[in-house]
Amino acid sequence: MKNMIKMYYWGLICCFFSFCWACTDDSEDVNSTDLDIDWFVVEDSENPIDHLIYTVYEKYGVPIYYDDTIGKRDRGEYNMSGEKIIFYKVLQPEYTISSHTSTLTIKKVDKANKEALKDIVEILRDEVLLLLPEKFFPLSFYVVDELKESGTESSFYKGLETTILGNVVSLASMSEEERVKYSTDVLARLWAAGLMKFHEREINEFFRITNEIFGANIYDKDLTTTTIPHKESKPEDAGMLYYHTTYLEDWDWWTVKTPTQEEDLRSFLIEIINGDQEVFLDKYKDCRYVLAKYNYLRELMNKILIGNKF
Repeated sequence: MKNMIKMYYWGLICCFFSFCWACTDDSEDVNSTDLDIDWFVVEDSENPIDHLIYTVYEKYGVPIYYDDTIGKRDRGEYNMSGEKIIFYKVLQPEYTISSHTSTLTIKKVDKANKEALKDIVEILRDEVLLLLPEKFFPLSFYVVDELKESGTESSFYKGLETTILGNVVSLASMSEEERVKYSTDVLARLWAAGLMKFHEREINEFFRITNEIFGANIYDKDLTTTTIPHKESKPEDAGMLYYHTTYLEDWDWWTVKTPTQEEDLRSFLIEIINGDQEVFLDKYKDCRYVLAKYNYLRELMNKILIGNKF
């Protein structure tokens, strides 16, 4: 009886290893997975815009997409009707490490109007990636005509697989001042994300300058006449460049709120990227906390960025 049991288990073991051998047989393609494929590769093209996109990829290694379907693969699979199943790789900008939400509404760029993409590709090449540390580069850019997040119009959304840039077709009709504002905002958002991810300890020192004034965290805080700081105080007294203010017409009342840490950081980044250092220092010459944060952040950026300086 014991021998029969042993033979039974040995038979199961043999079947198991036979199955594993079959599953690892390199002669079959069924085992290869989509994880083995680098989807974020750009091929050269004779089309002028696609070629321009390729030159940016060749220099910086960052793809720029105007379609969320970035590749396809024949897995050698067939459906019940005998038709071949083709896998399409589609960008999933809303995936995070912990969840997947659906808050984005996107209007793609009309492929018949690809020439309108020239401005955004040149901006990314000359005014964004050039002034961004390589470790801050996104995995890819996805440029779209219109972008809304939770119903609100937006021009920027950073996901794991891609960073979406909206309103790119409108760049052609923007004034030079509007164009600079657009590119500066994109660069500042990427710097802010990179600093908070890769330089958390250093950037916490930036936030500490504000919090130590009041001995507490005052970021993203509703201000009233009794809070510290109070709603009548100046942002500069808190080492900030602005407060959020909203007028409630029905109550004839103003609400005041401090910016988030990311918003505060981004406001200083925009000032540094704009490059009007003398103007800024003169404007805030009597605001020691603002100047302390500005000088600290500028020094940190120049320490991180090799070659180009702010």
